[in-house]
Amino acid sequence: MERDSFKTQLKLHLVIYLALAVLIYGVFAYFFSPQAKLINTRQDKAINILALTNPPFFISYNPQGKKALV
Repeated sequence: MERDSFKTQLKLHLVIYLALAVLIYGVFAYFFSPQAKLINTRQDKAINILALTNPPFFISYNPQGKKALV
C-alpha cells in the first residue's frame, strides 16, 4: 500500500514539474522569440509565415484587422 502511494505521489510531482516547465518555456518563447517580436512590433504590414510541414502551408497575418489566412 505504501508503494502505491509513493507511485501516485511521484506521478503527481512529475505532472506538476512538466506543467511548470511548459509554462516557463512559453514565457521565454513569448518574450525572447524573434517571431513574437516581429508580430508585436510590425503593426502596419502583413506578416507571412511558411510552415514546411507535409503538406506545407502558408499563414498570412494582418495586424490591422487582426485576422489570419491559412
